[in-house]
Amino acid sequence: MTEDNKQVLVTGCAGFIASKISEQLISTGQQVVGLDNMNPAYPIELKRWRLAKLEKLSGFTFVSADVTNFNGLKEIFESYSLSTIVNLAAHAGVRPSVENPWIYMETNLTGTLNLLELCKTFNVS
Repeated sequence: MTEDNKQVLVTGCAGFIASKISEQLISTGQQVVGLDNMNPAYPIELKRWRLAKLEKLSGFTFVSADVTNFNGLKEIFESYSLSTIVNLAAHAGVRPSVENPWIYMETNLTGTLNLLELCKTFNVS
């Protein structure tokens, strides 16, 4: 694949910010692979609505996956010709992070480390 048809991986694509970034990237001609685990941290109906909007756009592909699953992420890196990663997958919110810090550690740190390691392996920026 040439640089022109490489894709941008946007994690957390059903979230507010990531969905808007995905729309903007597509509007500039980029191909977007959107990744989200669709967890219920925020109303799932809202996530489904955002995802449905994205799926109507030419240039968007959705992958249901979790950044904490290294092998699942590796399959995505092997399946797509990724040039760039926009990592917006995260657990957010102060109160829940105090109540259950381990899930925040897993997603926000381990998930990011998984992406960084795979970027290094697959030479993705």
